[in-house]
Amino acid sequence: MFIGLPGSGKTTYIENNIIGYHIVDADQIKTTHPEWNQECPETIHEWSVKEAEKEMNRVSDQGIDICMDSGGVNNRYSIRIITMLKSKGYWVELIHMDTPLEVCLRRNSQRKRKVPEYAILDKSNRINDCLEKQKLIVDSYIRVAYHEASGDYFMKAFDTMRDIISWIREIRSKYNIPIKSKKLDLYIDLMSIDITADHAVLASSGLEGIMMKWNMGNLSKIEYSPISLFKSKTFFESACINGINVYIPIDTINKADRIAEINKEVIRIRNQIKSSELKVSNSNFVERAPKEIIDQEFKRLSDFKNLLRLNQSIILQLEAGEEEYDLVLKFGDREKMMWHVQYLRERKFSGDPYSDEWFIEIYKDDISSDEVLELYMNGYSV
Repeated sequence: MFIGLPGSGKTTYIENNIIGYHIVDADQIKTTHPEWNQECPETIHEWSVKEAEKEMNRVSDQGIDICMDSGGVNNRYSIRIITMLKSKGYWVELIHMDTPLEVCLRRNSQRKRKVPEYAILDKSNRINDCLEKQKLIVDSYIRVAYHEASGDYFMKAFDTMRDIISWIREIRSKYNIPIKSKKLDLYIDLMSIDITADHAVLASSGLEGIMMKWNMGNLSKIEYSPISLFKSKTFFESACINGINVYIPIDTINKADRIAEINKEVIRIRNQIKSSELKVSNSNFVERAPKEIIDQEFKRLSDFKNLLRLNQSIILQLEAGEEEYDLVLKFGDREKMMWHVQYLRERKFSGDPYSDEWFIEIYKDDISSDEVLELYMNGYSV
């Protein structure tokens, strides 16, 4: 549920960023009324609020993800909706667009459809008291601060936070981890060279202020380095979200068993790639098959190769995460680490130098955990 004063930016943000949710907006519902008057929308305000509540009830019965654009100053109305959603098993987040009153008034004056100024002033006097009451019954609360000098800075922080929370929910769903009864640890990598200075500032300020304070995703802690996770030898899931590497340990999964499963998947994918490569290299297939079938097969081959790289990177992280992380910090980035791996490959290659086989072996994209461990043991640790 988004709440905030008229002109706080909540509706604009929802329109531009919230995808895959059913949007319920009492102001939008007003425009469907036969007596709708853009110059005087308040005359049908009560009707639109009741219709919005009806729509919330109807859509929530279907279990659809809902985003509600609300003013937040009608406490009985808001609390009634929050209680209804929670009774149906929804996780309710209250997102407060905390924009200064003078900014809201200025924005409102520039709109075609203006809210009466007295109404905005009245809402500003009541919204904080309403928020305190509503925060007590929702599952999580976010305050998105307004900063004039740095325009969309906090919106970027909110975007990243939202994407991380969505990923956490995917992990919970994948491993059937209940959101209310089981807390998770989150590791955010601020040391990786893949993160720009802007990303580091965003993560340390925006995310810490939002996620740590309001404990989004039912987290037990947030750490800003994965090194202790790598040392623990616990199985974990990882992702790169908006340039930020994030990790969640899953202590119910046996790490060795999971690596064995992924290795089996790698074998299956390699067989699929071999079969697809034979097909697209067959001149009879390329000359006789319809173009859409050929394109489909090439896409299939590309998808399998991407999936192979993904699974190989997962194995690398699980088997040699600490050593790889240490090497990246030592060399400055992963490209320089790759140069050293290629040098090791050259020293071990027994065939003809500069042959096709040589180029394929030396410059292949994937790095195995054995290569990382060998490089690490050769004295390249920090």
